[in-house]
Amino acid sequence: DRSAAYMARWLAKNVVAAGVSEKCLIQLAYAIGVSKPLSIFIKLGNGDEGKVEKIKKIIEENFNLFCRVCFTICVFSTNCVYTSF
Repeated sequence: DRSAAYMARWLAKNVVAAGVSEKCLIQLAYAIGVSKPLSIFIKLGNGDEGKVEKIKKIIEENFNLFCRVCFTICVFSTNCVYTSF
């Protein structure tokens, strides 16, 4: 749903803001009845492909990507200011 898309956008913005890469695309795939993402796809800018696994591991270990948490973060924070729920 959109809350996962906004969470992926927020994660990608922070990867770029941290200076890891100039470009970052993150996709989260969820299934009905499963609270954690089935897959996390990360694509970085040219020359940064070697960092993908490390970033994925950091995201999985440090961020709570449960569906309810994604929705709560996007609704009640200023990280997703141009959303409509």
